[in-house]
Amino acid sequence: MRWVGPRGWDVELIKLDGQPVLRARQHRCLVDYCASVLDLETVLARGGLTTADLVEVLRTRGNAPPPPPKRGERGVGSRP
Repeated sequence: MRWVGPRGWDVELIKLDGQPVLRARQHRCLVDYCASVLDLETVLARGGLTTADLVEVLRTRGNAPPPPPKRGERGVGSRP
């Protein structure tokens, strides 16, 4: 999941050492890794933002992963 905000902010849910964390960046530069939304709110407050300033980036059909093959169908790259 990814959110973007004004002034070049973006937040992405990633896994770091197997743990989910929120990566906060401004203009593509890492600002901080946040273990909770409360941590994220603190980081955003330093930049003059709140979580309400962020909007979620939704996947479109063009960049969504393909659906899994239906039962009995062969997926891409499968052998006959």
